[in-house]
Amino acid sequence: MEIETYNMVNLINDNLRISVTDLCNLDCVYCSNEGQSHSIGHKARFLNLDFVKSLCARIKDDQLPVQRVNITGGEPMLHPQINDLVHEFAKIAKNVALNSNGILLTERNVQNLIDNGVNTFKIGLDNIVGDATKPCFTARKGLVEKVKANILLCKEKLEDTSVDVVLSNANTSSMDKMVDFIINNKLSNSIFIELLPYDFWGNGKIPPKGISFETLFSILQKKSKSIKDNYSPERGLHKMIVNNDINLVYAEDFCKKKLCKNLCTRIDASGNFLPCVKKSKLIPIDLSKSLRPQLINYQGELCYQN
Repeated sequence: MEIETYNMVNLINDNLRISVTDLCNLDCVYCSNEGQSHSIGHKARFLNLDFVKSLCARIKDDQLPVQRVNITGGEPMLHPQINDLVHEFAKIAKNVALNSNGILLTERNVQNLIDNGVNTFKIGLDNIVGDATKPCFTARKGLVEKVKANILLCKEKLEDTSVDVVLSNANTSSMDKMVDFIINNKLSNSIFIELLPYDFWGNGKIPPKGISFETLFSILQKKSKSIKDNYSPERGLHKMIVNNDINLVYAEDFCKKKLCKNLCTRIDASGNFLPCVKKSKLIPIDLSKSLRPQLINYQGELCYQN
């Protein structure tokens, strides 16, 4: 059993990333939607609660080493049973993270999520100035102050609250203000994400990448009393410690680095394994059978082929 467990740990990452819906209240120009369709008029999908219960039971039975579940979407707060889903995931993982654009995180919603097992909030925030928090096809003005307030609400309720910042030409000029917001509010574990340049919407529009790590690091140097950087090439991550108590990350383009297998195991809103956000192949999950051979199949389909 010890040998089998060891092999399983090395076979898959212990981070399970689950899209509970492909529905979202924003339409960000760079959005991969976790590899799910952006097609106009398609019926929104919501991960079934019974499926999640069975999935969690199977993970327990197979003794899979899941340490963290990242709940994502679309926008997970649009799932009508989000609290029930969180409750189930909290039974199998030490850490349950909710990835959200922050718009729907009211005080009541935040408390309910925490009560059911969320212990990490990851809020997508690309812009800290102007009217829009993210570059969207459809203008959604007036969100910046609302989302900032919701982030601080989450931080007050739950210490492990941070932001995910996708770096594009939309926020290059305001990055110093973003850094101020993160450092001043001690949003440790915030991640600056290098844009994945791919036409996920199928409309020929790919936003240019934003600032480089070197430029970001120079901004952080000016804003902090001290800063250290530790680069992890096997994960494509620059892990920085700012002012001795704030951990920040710069995440390189994982596709360019072919780092998928080192990051997470994905499940989409229809209950399929989703090895690649560029849709190389979907692998339906059969919960009547062990997940181990299915994960071997998943591992073999990770890299996107042009």
